Amino acid sequence: MPGPTDRSPAAVVRDFFDGPEYEPLTAREIAAETEYSAAAVRDELDVLVDRDLLRTKELTGGRRVWWPAIDQRTERAELVDAMADASEDPDAQITRQQLIERHRHLAQFVTEINITADLDEILRQITEVARELVGAHQSVTSRTLNQNWEQAINAVSLSEKYAEYSDYDTEPDGSGIYSVVCERNEPMRVTQDELESHPAWQAFGDEADEHPPMDGWLAVPIVGPEGENTGLIQLSDRYDGEFTEADEAILVQLANVASAAIENARLYDELRESEERYRTLFDSMTEGYCVVEPAEPDDADRTDYRFLEANPAFEAHTGLRDVAGCTVREADVADPGAWFDVLDSVADSTDGGPFQRELEMRGRVLQCQAFPIGGASGGQVGMTARDVTERVERERRLEESNERLEQFAYAASHDLQEPLRMVSSYLQLLENRYADDLDDEAREFLAFAVDGADRMREMIDGLLEYSRVETEGDPLEPVDLNAVFSDVRDDLQVAIEESGADVAAEDLPRVRGDGDQLRQVFQNLVDNAIEYSGDEPPTVRVGAERAGDRWVVSVRDEGIGIDPEYADAIFQVFERLHTSDEYSGTGIGLALCERIVERHGGELWVDAEPGEGSTFSFTLPTVDSGE
Repeated sequence: MPGPTDRSPAAVVRDFFDGPEYEPLTAREIAAETEYSAAAVRDELDVLVDRDLLRTKELTGGRRVWWPAIDQRTERAELVDAMADASEDPDAQITRQQLIERHRHLAQFVTEINITADLDEILRQITEVARELVGAHQSVTSRTLNQNWEQAINAVSLSEKYAEYSDYDTEPDGSGIYSVVCERNEPMRVTQDELESHPAWQAFGDEADEHPPMDGWLAVPIVGPEGENTGLIQLSDRYDGEFTEADEAILVQLANVASAAIENARLYDELRESEERYRTLFDSMTEGYCVVEPAEPDDADRTDYRFLEANPAFEAHTGLRDVAGCTVREADVADPGAWFDVLDSVADSTDGGPFQRELEMRGRVLQCQAFPIGGASGGQVGMTARDVTERVERERRLEESNERLEQFAYAASHDLQEPLRMVSSYLQLLENRYADDLDDEAREFLAFAVDGADRMREMIDGLLEYSRVETEGDPLEPVDLNAVFSDVRDDLQVAIEESGADVAAEDLPRVRGDGDQLRQVFQNLVDNAIEYSGDEPPTVRVGAERAGDRWVVSVRDEGIGIDPEYADAIFQVFERLHTSDEYSGTGIGLALCERIVERHGGELWVDAEPGEGSTFSFTLPTVDSGE
C-alpha cells in the first residue's frame, strides 16, 4: 500500500486500487496510510465512483467500503505479461506503447460513456470501440433474451472489408457455440481451425450466404449483477494475427461496462415506469395532494414552506394556481398561520404524525392531513386536502336541527306538564268526592282516564329525559360497569323477585362514560328483558368483549324475541310493537338508550328472532392505560 507522499490525494487514492491484489477498503483505512484526512480521501473516492471506476456500499454498522468497478487483477497481470514478452522483441518499445495507448483510450472511453443515458447508444459505442481497440473487422454486441440463450442483436460494427454484409441482422437462436459462452459465463478465444473443430460449432446453415465469413473468434459474456448472463460481445477476423490475451482483457472490461449500462438501463426503466405510475395517480386522484419543504422565513416570525409540487385536485380544492415554487405566503392562502401549525407539527414531530386539521380556503372547508416524506423530521412534508364543505354544512344543519328539536321537545314537555297536572287533579277529585255516586261502569271509565293520565305523565317525563341527554349529561370519565350493573340489579330487585328472573353478568370492564346515563341504559335493557320474557321465568345475561379501542357490551335474554323486520323501528321515539294492554311502556326507552350510546360515540343494535330471545349490543370507549 502507498505510504505518506507529496502526491495529490487523487493519485494516491487511485494507487490503492492499482495493484494486482486489492480488498474493499474504507476511507479511514486509506487515510491511515497517507498524510490526507479521511474526508479528503472520501471526496476522491466519490469522484471515482461518479466516473464508474469504483463501486461503494454501506455495510452494517454504517461502515462504507470502496472497490474497483472492474476486476483489474487479471487485466494488469496480462498487461505486465504482455510487456514482458514484448521486451524480448526488437520492436518492444512500439508494442509497449501500443498497449499503454490502448488502455489510455479505454479509460477515456469508460469515463465519457458514463454521461450517455441511452442504452442502445452505449452498446453501439462499445461495439465500435471493441473493434477499434483490438483491431478487428467484425464486432457484434447482443443481449440474451431467455434461458435458451437466444440473442437480440443490439449493435454490429463491420470494416469496409465486410461492407456488403452491413444489412445482416439475423439473431442467434441460442444453439451452437454461443450457448457455451452464455452458459459458462466465461470468455472463449479460438482460431478459425479451433472454431470449426469445436463440438458446438454449427457453421451458418441456411445463413451461409448472408453471414459474414469468420476468421477466428473472441467472445466475452456480459454478466449481470447476480451472476446471470445478459449478453455477448463478439469479435472476428483480427487485422493482424490471432486474438491475444490482451485483446480478451480489453473485451472483458468492455463487457463490464456493458453490464453496468444494461443494469443502469433496467433500473432507469423501473424508475421511469414507477414515476409514470406515480404521475398518473398523482394527476388523476380526486384527493388534493401537495409536497412542501421548509423555506427561509421572510421575517422573524416563523419558517415558511415552499410548494414543490401540487396535483390538479389540490389546486381545484384550494383555488390556488401554479403554486410549485411558491411559498405558502406567496401563494396567498387565507390563513398562513393555520397552514404553518399543521406543517410545523410534522416538521417538529418525533413520531412522524400524521396530523389532521380542517382549514378554510376561499369559502371552502378542507380536511388536511400532513405527514413526513421519507421519515426525515424537518424535511419534506406531504399533505392531502379533501373538500368536506358539504359534509361540514350538513353536520351544521343537523346540529342546528337537533338543537331545535331538543328545545321543542323540552318546551313541549314542559308546557304539557301543567294541563296534565290539572287533568290529574280533577280526576283525583272526582274519584275522592263522587266515587260512591258512580256506578261500576262510571268507575271503570274514571280508572281508564286516571291510567291514561299516568301514562301521559310517563311519556312526558321520558321525552324530557330524551331531550336532556346532550345538555345535562355529566363529563365522560372512567366508569366501572360492574358497579353500574350492581346498582341496576338492586333497583330492579322487586321485578326480579316477582318474575323469578335469573339475572347475572360476567366480569365487566371499565369504560369511559357518564355513569348515570349508562345506568339508564342498563336499567332499560335489563327491565325490557324481564318484561318481554314470555311465559317462562326470565333469564338475562350481561357480558362484554374487547373490539379494538371499543368494548362491545351485550344484554341477552331468552324471551319472546323480535322480528328482524322491526330491528331498526324499535329505536324510534314512541315506536311500540305491542299495545299497552299486552306490555307496559312508553316507547321512549330504547330511543333514549340509543341517544345515550351515541353520545358516548358508540352504536346500539339488536340481534333477534321471534321466540328465540334477543341480544341488545352497544359499544363504549375503552379507558386509557393509567386512568
